[in-house]
Amino acid sequence: MDKEEAMISFFRTFLCILFFLMGCLQANPIMLFYMYELLPDHDDRYNWKIEMYNHLGEDLTNWFITSRTDTAIIRNDLNWTNLFIVITMDSLEDSLGIDPQGDIVQLHNDDGWIADQICFGKGSHTDVSSPLPGQSISLITFTDWDHSQVYYYCLDNTPTLGSGNDGAKGEVYGYLTDQFDDPVADITVQYDYNSFHGSIYTESDTNGYYSFNLVARRQNITFKKYGFNERDTSLQIWPDSSINLSLVFSDTLASIELSRNKPELSFYLDTNYPNPFNVRTTFGFFLPLSDFVDLAVFDVTGRPIETVFSGYLNSGKHTFTWDANSLASGIYFYRLETSTGFQTKKCILMK
Repeated sequence: MDKEEAMISFFRTFLCILFFLMGCLQANPIMLFYMYELLPDHDDRYNWKIEMYNHLGEDLTNWFITSRTDTAIIRNDLNWTNLFIVITMDSLEDSLGIDPQGDIVQLHNDDGWIADQICFGKGSHTDVSSPLPGQSISLITFTDWDHSQVYYYCLDNTPTLGSGNDGAKGEVYGYLTDQFDDPVADITVQYDYNSFHGSIYTESDTNGYYSFNLVARRQNITFKKYGFNERDTSLQIWPDSSINLSLVFSDTLASIELSRNKPELSFYLDTNYPNPFNVRTTFGFFLPLSDFVDLAVFDVTGRPIETVFSGYLNSGKHTFTWDANSLASGIYFYRLETSTGFQTKKCILMK
């Protein structure tokens, strides 16, 4: 083989290796996470803590953090030699508030690119619901069988700022019955997925009972059986807790009962009083556990009219008065949304 043929062979081999590596990276991208744990403060939005995981020992000088309301540059005199670093607002050059009821916290590099983010609160775009007081949002990572990286943001009752996260779990269980209250067996309950096993699921037994444990995160759950309508629902699984998710099946899926263990009741929204009403009416609802709630009013087209209340409430009965003096007579809808779902009812304004 002459010199020219050897060079051609070398470049062919080099290109084959290059394309192979590119294919591996495309199938199994390497993802770096910096923000491993966030502990917001429900009394002071500026008294948060973030655990940073500095994989590569990088100097994060001129990097900055943003929330929905603020932007602040990381101070240049911090020591980034440790693997885990806990930063607070004192670690920044400017004030940065984080809303404990829901926020998007982003870490940007010195070129302005988003290097990492934690998104929490209500809405399908978020990783987890808003943590309760004392809970943190923790990143849990592991490597799957095909070397792909799997990660979850979850809620944790025992924050471990400055060290690795342990990954709190919760239980989901329930009974699946038909419209005659007879148990339905062999319903497939799909609650997770990975690249090796595919769908991860359990099945209801002869008593219609099923259960599983999962990392305390927001998760979609699907119920399937031939001859029955498929049902999808989304839950925030809370750490160290049990959620009772029981379904009643008929020719169509008739009802869904969602409640938490301890207590066993689910939240409910009362009919407003008076109804019909002239100018003012009262909305009442019950919460089995303390939670973040939104109580809002909409018109018949679905357009938001007014947020009656948005915030954190303790468990128990609550009432709020709505003043509709500025609105025209007609039909309106009021909706209560919690971390486990929402309920909507109709009210009639007659002036």
